[in-house]
Formats: sequence, C-alpha cells, structure tokens
Amino acid sequence: MNIPFNVMSASDPNYKCCRMLSSSNNRTKVPTHWHRDLEAQIAGKACLRHPFASGCDPSPVHVDVGICGTPCHPFSTQRAGRFEPGSVEAHHECDIALGQFIRWLARFQPSVQIFEQVMGFTMPFTKGGSYTPLQRLKELLQQQTFQGGGYWLVTKNLDMRIWLAISRPRRKLLLVSLSLPGPRINAYGAWIRA
Repeated sequence: MNIPFNVMSASDPNYKCCRMLSSSNNRTKVPTHWHRDLEAQIAGKACLRHPFASGCDPSPVHVDVGICGTPCHPFSTQRAGRFEPGSVEAHHECDIALGQFIRWLARFQPSVQIFEQVMGFTMPFTKGGSYTPLQRLKELLQQQTFQGGGYWLVTKNLDMRIWLAISRPRRKLLLVSLSLPGPRINAYGAWIRA
C-alpha cells in the first residue's frame, strides 16, 4: 500500500522479536527504541537498542496509531483452571493488560489504538459468571482522562477456526499433490503435467 510510517518504539521482553521484526520487514521500519516491557517504555528508560543511554524518548512526536497485543496466558481458555475463581487476576501477566496497558495508553494517547487479545478476554472471569476482562478494561478506560476526550471502543471477534479450516486443507492438498504421481496443480490452480 506504500503508506509511509515510522515505528517510534516497541516493547517486548524477548529481544529476538526485535531481530525477527527487523529481518522480516523493511529495515527502515525497525523501531527506533525497543524497550524490555511497557513500564520501561512508559518511563522512557534506556532501551535494548541503546543500553548505555541515560534514557530513550519512546514518542518524540504525537502517536497516530498504537498497536498492543498483551500476553494471552491469563485469559486463554486453553490454560488449566482458567475459569476458577481468582485464576485470571492471580496470573502474573494479568496486570500487563489491565494495568500497564492502561498506563501506557494514558501516557501516549494515540489517535487510534488497536488492542489484540484472545477470545478468552471476552469470556467471564469464572464459570457461571458474567463479568469479563473486556468489561473491566472498559471500566478502567472510563476512569482515565484523555486529552482528546476518549476513545470509541469497537470489538471485532476473529474466529481462528475459520483460518484453520481454510489453511489446513490447502496444506493437505499440497502434500498429497506433491507425493502422488500424475497431474499436479500449479500455484494458480491450473493442472500441470508431472
């Protein structure tokens, strides 16, 4: 789409993510500052790319778009005991989504914020309950004072089973077509002779 953009800063405790981002994208789109976590990014501490600096300003200009995907573990329905009372809140990564992210948003106040999380984020904290982490996030957002007045919250549920249903048969078809003698299908779907 050739939309010009600059990545001012990012945070992840795993520096390998920074290297992966660098190698899989245009080298000019590497974050200027890569912080160890959201708290370090909020505080403007020295980042992993500039470890000897006295500090790194993660946002020297206004942020147009913020993108945040917090750890899924506290909310994942695949985790044992996910719906037990207090299980989500007691998880050591729960504060990243329901605490640090709110502080991050209050600090940078991007014009548009994209927040990605698993489907379990929209499910009740406990079995038989009705109160969800998403509802708590909404309440925490309402308690903040934003310079631009606040945010419209739009929730889009993406069902990964749809993606799996699309991708798995293609892989199977590809493996079968490569392992059997006879006609094969090229990348454009036309039959080719073996």
